[in-house]
Formats: sequence, C-alpha cells, structure tokens
Amino acid sequence: MRLKYEAIDIFSGCGGVSCGLTLAGFKVKAAVEIEKNAVNTYKNYNPLKKVNVLNNDICEIEGKEILEAAKIKEDDIYLLAGCPPCQSFSRQNPDNKNKTVEERKKLLFEFLRIIEEIMPPFLLMENVPGIESEYNKVILDEFLERLRRHYLVITDILNAADYGVP
Repeated sequence: MRLKYEAIDIFSGCGGVSCGLTLAGFKVKAAVEIEKNAVNTYKNYNPLKKVNVLNNDICEIEGKEILEAAKIKEDDIYLLAGCPPCQSFSRQNPDNKNKTVEERKKLLFEFLRIIEEIMPPFLLMENVPGIESEYNKVILDEFLERLRRHYLVITDILNAADYGVP
C-alpha cells in the first residue's frame, strides 16, 4: 500500500492507533508516549519500527519538537491523532468523583495545546463514552468550543466490534 499522508500519534501507548493508521495508508512519522514499557513495545512492533517515538511527558514538550522528531514541516503534517488518557472520564473509575475539573481535564487540554501549536488539517481523537457524560460535560464542551474555532468538529460513539475488534 502506498503511504500518502503523514501523521503524528500523541498518547500513542503501544501503537494501536499508529498501527491502524498505517494499515489505512498513513505514514506515521512520530509518536509521543510517557510510559517507557509502552514505548519499548511500540518500537519493537515491526510495522512501526521506523517511527520516531518520543518517550516524553506531553506536558513538557512543544509542538515544534514533535514536528522536528517527525522530520516534517508544519505544512506537511496531514493528521494529528491522539488518545488522551481516558481514566479521568471512564465510568469505571470511581475515583473520578474525587477529582476536580482541572485535574480531569489536564491531559485533554495538553492535547489541545499541541493541536493549536501544530494546527494540522485533520484531527482524530479517541476516548471513552464517559467523556460525554453529564459529569464531564463542562470539560468536553470547553474542549470542543476551542476546537470549533479552527475546525469542523464531528463527534460520534463507535462500537469497535462493528469494525472487527473483539
């Protein structure tokens, strides 16, 4: 498959989104992940071995550093993908009731900061349905309001099983 479009994966974990993007024809040029074991797994997965994976805290990195790691100019990036950690929005995490709005939104808004620094033409974000819950509404509304300043935003809840994922 010819790889036409260049992408960057933020909060990449072990590379699941990067792998899917690669299978869809994207050339993932860089990824950012804080967890060292996830980075090691990512780097050892054959289809992703050429991706420059930064083992960094997203709160301590700038968009220009990510573009430099990807060895691409700002105008050449096509897609920025990100899976901001869902623990703060999951209905399965009872500790969320004890967290402030600021604590729960921190990493989501770090993703937004990177988006606003890079301004790619297209974005992909994955999270859990709980991000749309009444409890998280103020966070999601603020995030989407800022995104809508620059992008046409389409949101939906997809069932992974509809796409062959067990």
